[in-house]
Amino acid sequence: MKRRFRKIVKANQDRLYSTAVHMLGGSGEAEEVVQDVFIKLWEHLETLEEERVTPWLIRVTRNACLDLLRRRQVQLAYAVGNGQTDVVEVQNPEDAFSTAGLRAQLRDSIEALEEPFRSLILLREVEGFSYADIGEALSLSETQVKVYLHRARRKLRHRLEEVRQQ
Repeated sequence: MKRRFRKIVKANQDRLYSTAVHMLGGSGEAEEVVQDVFIKLWEHLETLEEERVTPWLIRVTRNACLDLLRRRQVQLAYAVGNGQTDVVEVQNPEDAFSTAGLRAQLRDSIEALEEPFRSLILLREVEGFSYADIGEALSLSETQVKVYLHRARRKLRHRLEEVRQQ
């Protein structure tokens, strides 16, 4: 079991981490999410079929990121609702660099997409997961993934054109 676990972790850790970084916008929380995902993998390893491990990992990572983003919104709403106006977002030099120019526009445009479009763009275009893995992870057929991904690309293109015209 340990050998199988190590093999799965080694094969998926970079892609899951990258997915979490893109969804969360930072590396610190992404590391925690991926660690939690691998703890869940250890707990469920005996019940997972080999061909379903990657889609399962994608789904668990995505759901953990969405949960964290929801908690952030609740915390921010609570802070603002209590009159706390000193909420400051600190950027490290790496984040400051990545917000420059087109990268920032692209990232902001992707973040502005509603779910599941944002996840589809990140999982397919950024992380390169297969249509089949994405479909299984998001409980969609491959046809639905392709249709939704087409819509997501169209929305992203429209959003980028709007940003460019500003």
